Amino acid sequence: MNRRVLTIKDFENISWHDCKIFGFAFDESKYKLYFDIDFISEWIVPENNKKRYKLKIAPATLVFDNVWDINFEIDTNLSLDIDNIIKENPHASKNKPKEVEYEWSIELLQGEITFKSIGFKLYLRDEPQILSLKDRSLTKRGGISFSTTI
Repeated sequence: MNRRVLTIKDFENISWHDCKIFGFAFDESKYKLYFDIDFISEWIVPENNKKRYKLKIAPATLVFDNVWDINFEIDTNLSLDIDNIIKENPHASKNKPKEVEYEWSIELLQGEITFKSIGFKLYLRDEPQILSLKDRSLTKRGGISFSTTI
């Protein structure tokens, strides 16, 4: 993916596996749910029998719109890693009847986050860099941000 902003229209082409969550926030007045993640745009297959994958990773802000009915079921030692994101059960939005709303499930290696929302925008805040899974840290990525400026 070469674009810096992805939306629900891109959902079927996005792999969320092993994207790390560094923080989350709520904007109660705008019904938004924010996640600060490391978005993996590409898995680079090891050459010559090397065992470790390299990844193209960009710090990103994932913002879900018109969010409600949020549930967190998490058991962690300070790490949240996405296994998959599922959207299902499309229906008319509770307070935006012209919009389609979905039931979302963010399946984590450490639990699950569920909610209802009309969709998302994923803002890649920087160009992806080639890293290993072990190279990701809060310090190396410049801390936590919920910025949607690209």
